[in-house]
Amino acid sequence: MPTHRQNTTEAVVTERSLGRAASNSLRAAFANSPLYNGEWSDAAVHAYWIENVQERAINDGGHTFGLFVQNYKDAPNPEDVNTGGGGRPAGPFVPTTASPGVEGSINPYDLPEVPPTPRTNIYGTGPGISLTPKDASSNVAKGTLGSYLMGKSGGIP
Repeated sequence: MPTHRQNTTEAVVTERSLGRAASNSLRAAFANSPLYNGEWSDAAVHAYWIENVQERAINDGGHTFGLFVQNYKDAPNPEDVNTGGGGRPAGPFVPTTASPGVEGSINPYDLPEVPPTPRTNIYGTGPGISLTPKDASSNVAKGTLGSYLMGKSGGIP
């Protein structure tokens, strides 16, 4: 667990010099900003992130995803994918390669079942290479602000 917290709103006040910004000038120029008027603190920004980003369900009105939660808790399990003929995919990672069995048909329900091509090209290395999206996502979902470590992936057990 990391012990160092990065400043977000309570940054050290600096004077302009070589290699240093003049944070005091920014504070004077934007005195009514929530960053400078005391409205936002590091703790308040952290709490806002947890409630409104990490744990909040987002509804895009059906534009792309509909309702989804950004913490990866509802990732699909490839073993639950309904495969076979009748317009379904050949496998959890493979679309069907069949043509409709009825000549001249464009109806996907006329597609026969085809065996899926096995996944032989798994790219990458490391302990997480064999995790399913469901397993990796449940590991990623456990991560919270302050729990991330330099050089470590949240999806690897």
